[in-house]
Amino acid sequence: MKIKMINLMKKQQGAPDILATDAEIENRDSPYVKGRAAWNELYGSTVTQLENSYRIIAMLALVIILLGCVIGHIASQSRLKPYVVEVASNGSVVTGMEASSFSGSDVPENAIKGSLYKFLLYSRGVTGDPSVDQDNVYAAQALTTGNAFTTLSNYYQQNNPLIVGKTEKVSINVLYEIKRTNNSYEVAWQETTTTLANEPVSQNNFIAEITYKLGDVKDIRYNPLGLYITDLTWTQQINTNNNNGVQQ
Repeated sequence: MKIKMINLMKKQQGAPDILATDAEIENRDSPYVKGRAAWNELYGSTVTQLENSYRIIAMLALVIILLGCVIGHIASQSRLKPYVVEVASNGSVVTGMEASSFSGSDVPENAIKGSLYKFLLYSRGVTGDPSVDQDNVYAAQALTTGNAFTTLSNYYQQNNPLIVGKTEKVSINVLYEIKRTNNSYEVAWQETTTTLANEPVSQNNFIAEITYKLGDVKDIRYNPLGLYITDLTWTQQINTNNNNGVQQ
């Protein structure tokens, strides 16, 4: 009875369990174990909250990036609908149709001629204004593809309008546009070259065979009809007659 009373008093006084091993008793009393337990009690829940916060932040950042991509895609889509309108000489509208609704068989011939006319103005004309001439280069390139784009690029390498425009201007006067096949035209025009002070330098005639196709509208500003010149050959017509000192 006396031994049992002694053991009970030791337990009440916090004495080590007689059934625990020496290593377990030593670990319980280790300052590291006690410090770790205190750390977990004070900061363990805070660390867990921070980890959860980081996960939430990462998820929100991913959502923001995805939304930014979606918004950027939507913003890049044009909401403008180009229309091709044929106007009579008195200014009244003859026909009008949304450009995207055209097929190869119902595009007004005047609309095709207008696109070819603008192509010659953009590609061969020189205004002497660098910003206008650079914009015309972009417009001409937007109307070409395939072999025609290569032909145009080779022409610009030898006749850069930004360099020519430093000393001269070139005006274009289209003489005629004759339809040869369902998707090709013969076009003739006259080029008049002057100095920047509008003094005549030369005047030459040219003729071109142009083949085109209709496709999707990729550049609503420069090519709203979706007409692309696929093949292009242009040559100068030789004329030895002179007129008021201007070379023909």
